[in-house]
Amino acid sequence: PIKASESTQIVFNCYDAPNGSAAQVRIDSRPWIPMEQYVEPGGYVNMQMPHHFGLSIDTMELKAGKHRIIAKVTWPDGTIVTESTNFAVTN
Repeated sequence: PIKASESTQIVFNCYDAPNGSAAQVRIDSRPWIPMEQYVEPGGYVNMQMPHHFGLSIDTMELKAGKHRIIAKVTWPDGTIVTESTNFAVTN
């Protein structure tokens, strides 16, 4: 479970996504939120990974219990890849 927080980090790895891809995430039936390319905070300095996307969200807005997250990545050629999983929030 995820403890409710004003800043919960989400990182999505779309392994085969080519450079120039764009990602969005959706929780339950809420609107799609654009994700930024993820920059690794350790190891290599400012290492940007083209197939990793990140976002900080406010999980305090979610009710305690089970939720569904969907990540959607659009490749430069128009290919769309989606993945989803369930997660739980505790207060």
